[in-house]
Amino acid sequence: MKPFQRKIITVLYILVSTIIILLPAIYNGYPLVTGDSGGYILMSKDLVPSVSRPLGYSLFINLFSWFNTLWSVAYFQSLLINIMLFWVIRTFLLGKKTIIVHLSIISFLSIFNSLGWYAGQIMTDIFVPITILAIYLFLVKKSIKWWEYILFGVLFCWSSAMHYSQLILIIVSAVFMIIVKLILNTRWEIYRLKVFIRASVMIFSALLSIVSLKIYISGFPDYLEYGGGKYVFLMGRLCESGILKDYLDENCEELNYPICKYKDNLPNTALEFVWTSKSPYMKDTLSFPEADKQYEPIVKDIVTTPKYWYRLFIKEGISQTVEQCYTMTIGHGLWKHKEGGSFYRLFEKVYPNETEKYVNSKQYKNELRFELINRINKIMLILSLALIIISFVVSRPPLNSILLTVVILGGYVLNAAISSNLANVSYRLGGRAAWLIIFLAGIMIAGVATKQVVLRKSKQSETEE
Repeated sequence: MKPFQRKIITVLYILVSTIIILLPAIYNGYPLVTGDSGGYILMSKDLVPSVSRPLGYSLFINLFSWFNTLWSVAYFQSLLINIMLFWVIRTFLLGKKTIIVHLSIISFLSIFNSLGWYAGQIMTDIFVPITILAIYLFLVKKSIKWWEYILFGVLFCWSSAMHYSQLILIIVSAVFMIIVKLILNTRWEIYRLKVFIRASVMIFSALLSIVSLKIYISGFPDYLEYGGGKYVFLMGRLCESGILKDYLDENCEELNYPICKYKDNLPNTALEFVWTSKSPYMKDTLSFPEADKQYEPIVKDIVTTPKYWYRLFIKEGISQTVEQCYTMTIGHGLWKHKEGGSFYRLFEKVYPNETEKYVNSKQYKNELRFELINRINKIMLILSLALIIISFVVSRPPLNSILLTVVILGGYVLNAAISSNLANVSYRLGGRAAWLIIFLAGIMIAGVATKQVVLRKSKQSETEE
């Protein structure tokens, strides 16, 4: 078969196999949505910025909602993760082995795990694993052509513009790459591959997304600061940890912040502080930007006061990260959003011709059940982690396998740290990258099965040789 024909077949295969990843949404009868989906959908209509969300994902919806339907949005984001998975596998295997392993892994992860439930969901969550796998591909390539730098740069820039957590994920990953390069005198191949240039591309792409959004937002009459609402979210986090209560007890007599009158009746969780009527700023009928401005000096004072550092960054930071690492529920948020509710009104406003299809979905009818798949997920995560550890003990993994392990596990922990410490521990956010661990275990099984990974020999057999 000629190379051109092989490329055409590969492209067709990826386009068609993407449907497997969409199976949960197809089973549902419509792309899956959460309560937060409505905000992104509304922004996608006229691309007017929101006070609490970046514009990147709404731009994605706007560009890929072909024929005025969300099905094309779900397909294209599923296609993106499918391409990433295929090319990651290609760094280990070639030829027919790639397709067999790829087809087996995406089928299992889509039917028996969370890949399809996130990829078919109108949310930014699937772009976290897309970003993590893109970082691996960006690092593992021995040489990168100029157009590949542009392609990766666009991906990192757009991903950064979709959600603040992805912006931080990219920047921190790039900084970590530089630190490792400076500290370790390693013979790892990746650290001979112009790591500073690649890290710089990642940082530049993330910063470019910030600058671009700030310029775009400034063109609107009611100018909203980029990252608006960050102090409200951080106040929610400080409230849940108890640090805010202690700070107000110590400072209210002297500083008399407006929130002081509520210091003995603060909400219990970050979610209640940010989104419910129990929140002090809602009781004072403040808008999100007004509350953000009011809370800014409090957050800055707490973060810059050394007496809070151990509790904020070490005790609470580590405990929240660890808790988020094992806190996840597939299907969290995928319940019925009834007529007259916030999501329903926003969805009906933007996609009036799709309303009937959504109403006929299993999600709207509360017919989706996740008990079995969540049990399977827990078992598979434990087995996968055990298999990964065993594989490093009994085999000689190649450098690309080591790099993939570092990137996936590091990305998973970093995702947990960012989402839990800048907002709150979340059942939904914890699971969006967890299936990558099972994917990693699948890669290792495939490596041994196809003899791409060599098992270690015992000391006795080495002596006998």
